[in-house]
Amino acid sequence: MCYSTSAMTSNISKTGYDINTRLVYAFRCIGKGKTASRAFCAVMNLPPPPAKFERFNNSLSTALEKVCSKSMMKAVEGSVSLNDNVRDISVTLDGTWQMNGVITATSLDTGKVIDFECLSKYCFTCKNKSSNCENCQKNYEGFSGGMESKGAMKIFQRSVSTRNVRYMKYLGDGDSKGYQKIRVSKVYGEEIMVEKLECIGHVQKRMGARLKTLKNKLKSTKLADGKKIAGRGRLTDAEILLIQKYYGLAIRRNASKSVTEMFKSIWAIYFHKLSTNAKPQHGLRPLGSDS
Repeated sequence: MCYSTSAMTSNISKTGYDINTRLVYAFRCIGKGKTASRAFCAVMNLPPPPAKFERFNNSLSTALEKVCSKSMMKAVEGSVSLNDNVRDISVTLDGTWQMNGVITATSLDTGKVIDFECLSKYCFTCKNKSSNCENCQKNYEGFSGGMESKGAMKIFQRSVSTRNVRYMKYLGDGDSKGYQKIRVSKVYGEEIMVEKLECIGHVQKRMGARLKTLKNKLKSTKLADGKKIAGRGRLTDAEILLIQKYYGLAIRRNASKSVTEMFKSIWAIYFHKLSTNAKPQHGLRPLGSDS
């Protein structure tokens, strides 16, 4: 009786087998490395991962940097095209940080990332103990909260030299430290000021935050009617979310109208909550189906 055997593999290239490259890439995409890949292969009854894991990691890093750079440059040109080919564009900056900080600049026109900056307070190679580390990853000193402004400055300072554009409008939250530093430094010269745009979502959240602070501050205090601020039919967390929602809607629906109309719509929320059948207060309520 004859038996046949076969081995499933992939094409081989100058850099090795394709399956090995894909394995390393997959685990790097989820923030894992060689140890995790070995455990995965063992559980799945697969051959162990490539012994020279770091070699694949380095080649992938080089390739990804090239693709990333081309993609961001394409996103920049797409934003310029949507801006009538004017190279003064609008961006929003956001970041996340712990031991490492990543600050990204995203086009307001396309929603695509056009630049980023990575900052780190820690080097896995030298662990901050050796001064002879050839490729030290530590490039930031100070509090983690300062990474946003530092990264924002670097992104703005190189916008002309690396992207051939100026970021003339900056969308951020109300207390953005990055914008404050950019405004003071005057990155595009003494006479050119970067315009600050307010995010309605952040403004909306601040309303909710202030109401929650007020609720906690007065939680043990009896109000003029002899009742506490919280409780059934009072300022509950659910009621705060509802007010916050209508506050955001009032701003959005009147963004292209007058300040007076927006003012009336916002105060209409307050008076609506005070209104009763005996004493209705709907004088500021907007007219129409959206009311």
